[in-house]
Amino acid sequence: MSKPLFLIRISSREREVTCLGSELIEILNVIHPFVKSNIWYGADIEINGMQPFKWALESSVPRKIGNFDSLVQISQDTEQFLSGTFFALSKDFGEIWNHQFFTEDSPFRNIEEAVVEIRAFDTTYFEIYSSNYEMMRILSEHFHAEIQKHQ
Repeated sequence: MSKPLFLIRISSREREVTCLGSELIEILNVIHPFVKSNIWYGADIEINGMQPFKWALESSVPRKIGNFDSLVQISQDTEQFLSGTFFALSKDFGEIWNHQFFTEDSPFRNIEEAVVEIRAFDTTYFEIYSSNYEMMRILSEHFHAEIQKHQ
């Protein structure tokens, strides 16, 4: 994705807590048709509770999570994300993707290889970035969230 054109912010108005693993799974299931064959990477991930990963992903350098099902499994094993950045990439860059990303980096950053970027913020909300309007429209309808366009 060149510089992403669209952003959706998803928060949980019904509950006091958000950024749950189950909420990330819901997001993933909605976008599955658009990312089913992509490779997922994660960076700057901190969770509430026990670390379910085989390796620590707290580093700002993205590490390979694997396919769609691998990210769903990690999310099932995670009660809540305190922070985190997840990327669906069209290319496999090996175990480490040689970049540096933080959850609180500026919005609409240019990530050529990403189909979508999902950020979990401080147990408060998820931000989803993509240039794929159809995917964002479907997310917007599902979560009743506004699509913001980058100026």
